[in-house]
Amino acid sequence: GRLGTSTDWSEQFDAIDDARRFTRFAPKLLVSGGHLRKLVAVVPTLVESLRSALAKNALRCAGELFQAFHRRMDPEIEILLPAILRRSADTNTFISEEAESALRLVCRHASDSKLATPLQAAAGHRRPEIRAKAVLGVAMLAQRLLARGACNESWTAFNTDDYIE
Repeated sequence: GRLGTSTDWSEQFDAIDDARRFTRFAPKLLVSGGHLRKLVAVVPTLVESLRSALAKNALRCAGELFQAFHRRMDPEIEILLPAILRRSADTNTFISEEAESALRLVCRHASDSKLATPLQAAAGHRRPEIRAKAVLGVAMLAQRLLARGACNESWTAFNTDDYIE
């Protein structure tokens, strides 16, 4: 409720904290009634907040959502990943470090097939900082696949030469 309606940043911060608690201790409550989708719809806006504490808390929430809900978050990759990548390229290390942590959690817990395409698209971004973070995500995903022995023909289409200058 108050997460999407309040304009008071401290109230938004507290609401993100509540969402993080639900994610950790009562995830079924978030899933029921479509609350997870409503939360995911608001998180990218908060990730982009000029209030760095609020942005950092929203980034932490985004990563924790992928950690808790794994493949259930796959439909939300295209909503959250661009915001996470933008903030991972932020000049403020307070923000960029948290965004990289969120990116690691996304790359660890999202489905391989759902993550590969948006990462590949982001690896062609106009901003070199975002391209670099997208390639980092591709590398994390590739490591995960190699560890499982799961690199197959789906990765033959990904040509890293296109992204290396």
